[in-house]
Amino acid sequence: MVHRRLVFALAPLISLGSTFSHKIIDKNDNHKSSESPYVNDQKADNLVKRFKEYNGSPGVSVCVRKGNATVYKSAFGYSDVENLVPARVNTSYRIASISKLFTSILFGRHMEKYAIRLDDPIQNFTSDVNVKSLNYNKITARHILAHSSGIRHYKTETGSDSLDLAELLSSREFKNTQEALTLFLDDELLHEPGQKYTYSTHSFTLLAYALEQSMQVSLLESDKRHLSPDSMKFINQMKSLFQAFGLTHTDLDLNPCLIGNRTRYYRRDGKFYLTNCDSVNCSYKYAGGGLVSTVEDLTRFGQQLVNIYTGKTKHPYISQQTLATLWSPQDTPVEYQGGFPRYSLGLGCFLAT
Repeated sequence: MVHRRLVFALAPLISLGSTFSHKIIDKNDNHKSSESPYVNDQKADNLVKRFKEYNGSPGVSVCVRKGNATVYKSAFGYSDVENLVPARVNTSYRIASISKLFTSILFGRHMEKYAIRLDDPIQNFTSDVNVKSLNYNKITARHILAHSSGIRHYKTETGSDSLDLAELLSSREFKNTQEALTLFLDDELLHEPGQKYTYSTHSFTLLAYALEQSMQVSLLESDKRHLSPDSMKFINQMKSLFQAFGLTHTDLDLNPCLIGNRTRYYRRDGKFYLTNCDSVNCSYKYAGGGLVSTVEDLTRFGQQLVNIYTGKTKHPYISQQTLATLWSPQDTPVEYQGGFPRYSLGLGCFLAT
């Protein structure tokens, strides 16, 4: 029997802080001894401290769950270096591409409730969007979720593999999902949809727009009268997902909004010194990389998905069968940075076997 492990949360459960400070490794006061037979707190603390110092992170938040119980949680260092604000277990961090897993679960919900299907052309719901290449009309949700759509990832600098920071760190506010599509839809596809693996965050924005339109065309007029147009927007559909899973500290990284315990962001310059990150607006990539969360919420979400997958949830957000479909290995080989030989590609996640 093959056992698959979801690996979406591996890195952030170890460290959601990606910045640097001087050596401060004292445990912050929000740590509670787990007194668990599964975890030696002192050994776990030492492991996290070594990880933190090796990576030069100013703040690290950790939560480990076994089944429905938290067996270890702790935080070290700072979430705000300048003001010496300690990192906490409930510190909110950007979760980057883990956002894609949330979008895939929302897609699973749509498969069950609305008209969208894995292998139908996305163009069925995005025909009002002008695209440069007719190949866009061949893209399916499966292509997007399995990173084989051919839609590009972030731009790179000319003649280099380095990311173009002007796009990656964009401060532009896109007013809605459709406007965010203008960032990449005028570009040619990198290859025919389904031809090969090409990691893409932008492609998930196209899927988000399709989810908005899927809900719009699937609802009866009587249902629409009871729903505001705003409820069909991707950001509000995602908020409904957070509520359904009881994720009280997970949200979209909305720049104007106040988000409790949100960390500051830093980077190293060419001389390895700590500097503040430029202000980044994630409105162009909510679906593919624009969520914030805490380690406790992430482990809670992961465990609930495992409970659905193993048939232990009475009234699941999506069915066991749908989740099994999303977590089934795809034929597309993972070729990113030389590939991951022990991993296969699910729909919106990587799977370890």
